[in-house]
Amino acid sequence: MEEKMINRQIRLAAGKAGPDMEYSTDLILKLDGSAQHISAQSGFGGGMADVKYGSYTVSPTEQTITTKWTHSRIESGPGPYAEEDKKEISESEVWSFEKLKIAESDLKSK
Repeated sequence: MEEKMINRQIRLAAGKAGPDMEYSTDLILKLDGSAQHISAQSGFGGGMADVKYGSYTVSPTEQTITTKWTHSRIESGPGPYAEEDKKEISESEVWSFEKLKIAESDLKSK
């Protein structure tokens, strides 16, 4: 069975978090099997973004896409961060075609 991929940027959420604050969350899936999850906020003359990098697989029979992320999180207080304060975190998420608003016809053969 041939592997299926998609090339799509999907807006998962967007809106205002106050009078001067906007946010958005996007899922980017590329034909090479790579994925990005970007959460961004802007307002009051500044902004921040959280970006996760990983990969994804498609299950046309289950109508799902599974993303796998590995990222680092620092868990310590103020001051210089020591290496032992960093934790490597792996996680996966399962997304339905319906939630991502994609159809099987959107998929491409790898």
